[in-house]
Amino acid sequence: MFKRYAAYFFILFCCVAGSILFIAPAPVARAAQDAQVLITSPLINNVAVGHPGTKIQIKGTNFADDGDARLYTTPNPEKCSSGSGLSSSLKPLDTNPDVQITNGEFQVDTTWPTNAATPSTPYYICVVGPGDGNGHKAVSMNTFTVAQPVSLNVSPSTAAPGDQVTITGANWLPPQQVNVTVGNGTNAAITQSVNSDNNGNFSMTITIPAGLQAQTYTVQASAANEQGTQASQNITIGQSTATPTAAASPTVAASPTPNMADATATATASSNSSASSSGGPSSLLLFVLGGAGVLLVIIGLILFVVYSRSR
Repeated sequence: MFKRYAAYFFILFCCVAGSILFIAPAPVARAAQDAQVLITSPLINNVAVGHPGTKIQIKGTNFADDGDARLYTTPNPEKCSSGSGLSSSLKPLDTNPDVQITNGEFQVDTTWPTNAATPSTPYYICVVGPGDGNGHKAVSMNTFTVAQPVSLNVSPSTAAPGDQVTITGANWLPPQQVNVTVGNGTNAAITQSVNSDNNGNFSMTITIPAGLQAQTYTVQASAANEQGTQASQNITIGQSTATPTAAASPTVAASPTPNMADATATATASSNSSASSSGGPSSLLLFVLGGAGVLLVIIGLILFVVYSRSR
């Protein structure tokens, strides 16, 4: 009887122990499915966006297994599903692709890779490990969208020292500091910084320095937090235009105020002179008439004498 109960007990023990060993991995598998991966930076309205080379931060939590893992990118989250092997669409990060999961968590600062650079395409982060792809896999809950290539515009493209030039840019995402230089490849004649807005746009105005040598310069803009993200455009600086000097206006001498006494004396003298001048012709007429009268008297005497002798 005892032996029978002992056999039953042994069989029951084996069944319970086997069930525990069989069921025990199940919670681990469920925990692996609950792993969370997030791209936490940079975010614009909770959306991660940037270019290849943009600095990013990735966090993972609730992993069942500790150990090494590798980070990949993929435009298709199904390629990060559980299963053996790795899909060819999974591309490892360029920098810091390997992470160490400790206590079910990891955090890594890296840059967006150049092998996931199709503009306007959202990419997922796929965490695979440990092992050669046969371990746990987790896909990010959000995506990183590659922005359109950055652009730069300089207006006007020809200027002279002292002129103002407007520099604008587009697609400089995420919002960040943009360094702008104007130089000839050796020295920078102008160095300024500006911040792009949430749409990736910026605008700034510079003044061409006086005395800048006339030649073609390069206006270059580069992102402070994105290695390799830059754009450039040429600007031609001509000779400065000389400002004409205004000719001095001649000074008009003020006319002296006439003296009233002198004016009166002058007027009196002029009247006397006019009177004297008007008497000249009258005296001559009297002289002519007097002479004519004397001549007539003489002629009359001569005629009288002749007439008397003839009688």
